[in-house]
Amino acid sequence: GETIYYTTDGSDPRIPAEVSTVELIEAGAAMRVFVPLDNALGATWRGGAEPFDDSGWLSGTSVGYENSPSNYADLYDINVRDEMRGNSPSCLVRMTFTIPDQLTLDRVQNLTLGIRYDSGFVAFVNGVEVAQDNAPSVLDWDETGTSHNEALAVLYEPFDLGATGISALQVGENVLAMHGFNAGAGSSDFLLDAIVSVVLGSEVAISPGATLYTGTVPVNEPVLVRARVFDGSSWSALTEATFYTGVPASAANLVISEIMYNPDGSDETEFIEFQNIGADVIDLSGVRFSEGLDFGFPLGSALAPGAWILTVRNQIAFEALYGSDLPVAGVFLNDNSLDNGGDRLTLLAENDSVIRTFRYDDSAPWPEAADGGGSSLVLANPSGNPDHALAENWQASAVSGGTPGAPDSIAFSGVAAADDDGDGVSALLEFALGTSDKVAGDAGDAISFDVGGNFRVQRRAGVVGVSLEIETSTDLVTWQSADAMLQVTGQTNVAPGVVQDNYQWMGNGPQAFLRVKAIAE
Repeated sequence: GETIYYTTDGSDPRIPAEVSTVELIEAGAAMRVFVPLDNALGATWRGGAEPFDDSGWLSGTSVGYENSPSNYADLYDINVRDEMRGNSPSCLVRMTFTIPDQLTLDRVQNLTLGIRYDSGFVAFVNGVEVAQDNAPSVLDWDETGTSHNEALAVLYEPFDLGATGISALQVGENVLAMHGFNAGAGSSDFLLDAIVSVVLGSEVAISPGATLYTGTVPVNEPVLVRARVFDGSSWSALTEATFYTGVPASAANLVISEIMYNPDGSDETEFIEFQNIGADVIDLSGVRFSEGLDFGFPLGSALAPGAWILTVRNQIAFEALYGSDLPVAGVFLNDNSLDNGGDRLTLLAENDSVIRTFRYDDSAPWPEAADGGGSSLVLANPSGNPDHALAENWQASAVSGGTPGAPDSIAFSGVAAADDDGDGVSALLEFALGTSDKVAGDAGDAISFDVGGNFRVQRRAGVVGVSLEIETSTDLVTWQSADAMLQVTGQTNVAPGVVQDNYQWMGNGPQAFLRVKAIAE
């Protein structure tokens, strides 16, 4: 009866057949040759009406002639110049080969005729036509062939005889018959010779890694299952399916958290970082780019909650710069790279649904410091699952070179209330603004407000443990949050790791005061 065998390691349940090539007719094999002067033999000589008596034919190992010996002189030993030139444009050839038994015949996978000819030919195996070239449509003795390049004529040109040739084979003696056609009875030369080879496959067997299917296939992790039906002597076609476990990657749990598209230095250190913003381990199997890059996560790839994973352009160059202990899933395929001028990235899930599709850019309002200035593009609030297509949701990395496989963050260290430069701005506020407590007065340029209602606040990107709050007052006594009266109008990159948030004042009233506070969290 029929049984099913399967594997879970990617291999074939069937041991692949081993193949061997056997020369059935080797170069220099014997042949019989006859030059016809009429059609009296009909088709009887072609091997389909054995036994055929060719004992009176010319014998040797190859046939041809030349009026002035040159190219073919060493390629034939049966010279038919006298029989053909001026008398007949064609020549009949018979050769034999043996298939020893039915097992050998059953193992035949391919049958090839190699032939040297000038000018044309038709070949038969046991009376069945299997190949031809430059031959006439009517196979009479006085028909002619079309010209064949002499430089090619001296080579054994291969002809795959296909299923027709294989089905014509038989156990025991087989006949290869060839009808050669010259360009004309007066042609100056002629050549016909052949070899025949066969590819034999071995008997197939069950792979040691295959498991007999009994009704269930245990799946504890993403796995590719490959199966075949076996009836004891032959196998079905291979069937395969991939089964996944865990939570699949989707737009709800996977973000592109960092892009280094134009490093300050070698483009070989480009990378893209992904982060799991969900609460469960997600299965990345089959997640791939369809635009912008050629890369896909291999079967079994998984990402823990809050964790990062990377794909890089050149792993050797990347590890030389960032170290070898980062979670690199693989490299861009086919020598792909990220476009320095911006490009569209589309990331698909295993089921072809879109996880992310957006276009990053190298010019404002996108952070320009990421365009060769040393910074990477960093998703400002990845846990909030922001729209990747909006420039305001990206910022230049706080650290030159980016932070692959880690959060893009800088913590304050020092005394919060210190004022080393004596400009009246605390060290904590200077840190949050991206200015220096060693340079007096530089914080004054970090905040501006004009009569048109444009309010600008500079801040250090990637700060942890410190937040900036904007407050408003009408009397400099009572202060409240200004969030409801400020409309975000954009973001400007000031320097690597420093951005400027731009607002439009939307409040009413004769006067308003604004201030910025740094609060340690």
